[in-house]
Amino acid sequence: SMDNQEGLYWFFWLGFSIIFAACLFLFLSIFVWPKLASKFLKAIFSLPILKRWKNGAIQTGADIEVTSAVMRKEPFMYWLKVFGATLMSWISRYLVINALLQAFIGFNLIEHMQLLGKQLVLWLFMLISPTPGGSGVAEYAFSELLAPYASSAVLLAGLAIIWRLISYFPYLFIGAIILPKWLRKK
Repeated sequence: SMDNQEGLYWFFWLGFSIIFAACLFLFLSIFVWPKLASKFLKAIFSLPILKRWKNGAIQTGADIEVTSAVMRKEPFMYWLKVFGATLMSWISRYLVINALLQAFIGFNLIEHMQLLGKQLVLWLFMLISPTPGGSGVAEYAFSELLAPYASSAVLLAGLAIIWRLISYFPYLFIGAIILPKWLRKK
C-alpha cells in the first residue's frame, strides 16, 4: 500500500542518514582529525555519567591516532584494491537473491540491476534493525521489496526462507561449531 511505501521510504532515509553519519565520523576521525577525535572522546568521557569508561575512551583515542598514522602511509593502489575487494564481496552477497529469483523467474539485465538496487535498501533495513540479524524485519522487507517480481505470496515466503538459509544461517552454524573450540583453546 501507499502508506507502507511511504513508511519504508522514511525508514530507509533515516537508516541511511545514521549509517552515513557514522561512516563520516569514522573517516574524519581516522584520516582527517585523529588528534581532535582523541580529544573529543576524552572530553565526552570526562562527563560524570560516562566517567567509568574514561580509561577505555582514552585508549580508543590513542588507537585512533596509531591507526591514522599507519593508514596514511598506505599507497593509493592499496586503497583501490581494498575498495574493489569490498565492493565485489558485497555485490556477490547481494547476487544470492538474484540467483534465487533467476531460478524461479526469468530476469533480464535491467531487472537484475533493479533487484540489486532494492537489495541495498533491504540490507540497510537489516543493518538498523533492532532484532538480532534483522530477524523478522529482513523477511518483511524481502516480501515488500520483491513483491512485484512474484505473483504468489507463498513463493515469496519460500524464497525468503531459502535466502536466509543460504545467506545468514550458515554463519550461525559455523560460529556455533568454531566458537566453543576457539574458546577452549584460549
